Amino acid sequence: MKTLSALLKHCADDGMTMVCYYDDPNDPDYKGTSQREVQKALEACDEMRLIVLDAAGKRWGWAFIVNDADGDPTEQIADHSTNDGIDAWMNEGKSA
Repeated sequence: MKTLSALLKHCADDGMTMVCYYDDPNDPDYKGTSQREVQKALEACDEMRLIVLDAAGKRWGWAFIVNDADGDPTEQIADHSTNDGIDAWMNEGKSA
């Protein structure tokens, strides 16, 4: 199973912009390309949202992040958009 850290590394390596917010994407807690800073922002609250924009600024996907008490990294991505880049990345390598 893919983890939040792996997703953020993939996005940072590809030069994508990551927008971290709690309830209003127009008032982000962090917006940028730093894997370290985005992870810090996403783990600051029990739940956060992430929008990823590709290098051209086009929306690549969305994810809902939940930081549970158990700290299981495979469960941090509680939900994500479908039929887009995040969905394809999450399902990459899975057999049908």
